[in-house]
Amino acid sequence: MGTAGDFEAFDLDPRLLQGIKDLGFDELFPIQAEAIAPILQGRDLIGQAHTGSGKTLAFAVPMLQSIDQEQRGVQGLVLVPTRELAVQVAGEFEKLARHLRVRTVPVYGGQSIGVQMDRLEDPRTKIIVA
Repeated sequence: MGTAGDFEAFDLDPRLLQGIKDLGFDELFPIQAEAIAPILQGRDLIGQAHTGSGKTLAFAVPMLQSIDQEQRGVQGLVLVPTRELAVQVAGEFEKLARHLRVRTVPVYGGQSIGVQMDRLEDPRTKIIVA
């Protein structure tokens, strides 16, 4: 593991770096150190790590970095097995992207379709978690 400089070594958007710092991440966890660079390079990756090990950040950072904020429409999709995880993952994306013009929308059963459609039509919506 390293220090905050490790995140800066990825040449990330300064607004995304600020979101990382706002969340209190000051060093890379092993899954992040192994996953972020290959994903930023466009490579596919399958990773496995324990609960609380930073997995969400490991794939959220490269996904947010690759978003073209000027392009309208959804550019990323995250699939998760439960509603609860959809809400949790979308919340983490929102926190990371708080300084970007990017919105993440969780889509799942049991919620008003009208509310979900309104959120999906927002031009800032770039990522769906379902």
